[in-house]
Amino acid sequence: MDNERTLIGRLRARDESAFVELVERYYGYLLPLANFFVSNRAVAEEVVQEAWLAVLEGIDRFEERSSFKTWISRIVMNLARTRGVRESRMVAFSEFADNEAGRKRLTLPIGCVVAIQA
Repeated sequence: MDNERTLIGRLRARDESAFVELVERYYGYLLPLANFFVSNRAVAEEVVQEAWLAVLEGIDRFEERSSFKTWISRIVMNLARTRGVRESRMVAFSEFADNEAGRKRLTLPIGCVVAIQA
């Protein structure tokens, strides 16, 4: 197992095996981190995948002023926070369908009130 600096150099050279090794090394750490900010594991997995894409796109800008783990953790946290905020503004269609029969009022997470009529 290579040290982190060597792996980053190999990743900058577009070595796929270096990418695989980094994913295997950090995925188990990043998934619970993302899951803390979003509603479920599936969304957390999407966030972590987006973070790895961001790593591939931005590896040449990584200045190594912090560890790779710190850098990718910040990417995951930023993506997960954004996703979590976006999710809190959404209401599942099933919530509307469940309330349709009784014509109940539904309070949305952002404070809006919607009257559902049949």
